[in-house]
Amino acid sequence: MLFADATQSTSLSPGNFLVSDNIHGLAAQFLEKHVGGGIVTLELAGASVNIDP
Repeated sequence: MLFADATQSTSLSPGNFLVSDNIHGLAAQFLEKHVGGGIVTLELAGASVNIDP
């Protein structure tokens, strides 16, 4: 499965786990789990630019 997501995947510091835009890997894992069938997801970063959370 291929999907595009217009957000930037930014890592947060160890002290900040409350709000994050680290959605790329989570979205891929969600789709693989809920669609099932052994699919592998590939994700494109869409129209994101150099932004911070």
